[in-house]
Amino acid sequence: LPDLLRSCEAGRAVWVLPAWETHKRLGLEEGRRVADRAIRGDKATLRQLESESALHFFAKTAYARGHSATNFTRWLQADLPYDVAYEINYEPWFIMSRRLIPPYDVRFRGYGWNKVQQVASVALQYNFTFRVHPHVWLVHRPHEASAGQKMYGGSGGGGGAEKEQPHGQGQLDEIREWRGSRAPVSRLFHRRVSALRHTAIRDMRRGSYRAAEDPQSEHCR
Repeated sequence: LPDLLRSCEAGRAVWVLPAWETHKRLGLEEGRRVADRAIRGDKATLRQLESESALHFFAKTAYARGHSATNFTRWLQADLPYDVAYEINYEPWFIMSRRLIPPYDVRFRGYGWNKVQQVASVALQYNFTFRVHPHVWLVHRPHEASAGQKMYGGSGGGGGAEKEQPHGQGQLDEIREWRGSRAPVSRLFHRRVSALRHTAIRDMRRGSYRAAEDPQSEHCR
């Protein structure tokens, strides 16, 4: 790990860790067993599970453009690191020097777009290269959807998690007002996140974007 961090600083690169998840048809219990097998096994085990459609790259069915730039087909056969071009809405997990990484924007607190926004900042503001590690990977263990995921309208819990409808029950369907518009809480949440996303992208293009930080973390390095 220290060597990876030094290479991040010296070469202005981040190390992308390809992420996988189990197929939703397996359900939670079997999905967790497959996830454990994938993370404990070697790359050959991962290739076998992928060929059996027991797992696929993370969010392939829910939000493929978040991870497809990693090029998982190439990664499965790769023995050496390779660079990939940043694509809009790319959101891989990666290793980067703590001294250089931009913070999450706390305006996105809750669920949705905070990681996408941070990755965009790494690529567009700081001009880091995305370098895929050929021998390290992550496997998402399926779980029940969180309250935030339910409000956002996607399962997000990985393979086997029950997909929620965009409008939940109880408080999620409560009618509230925001910026002169009255709608269910879940719909207003979508609108708020979309508005924040639009503002952040606009500021990035102007060269004036700065992630909003909690006061407690401003000097945490």
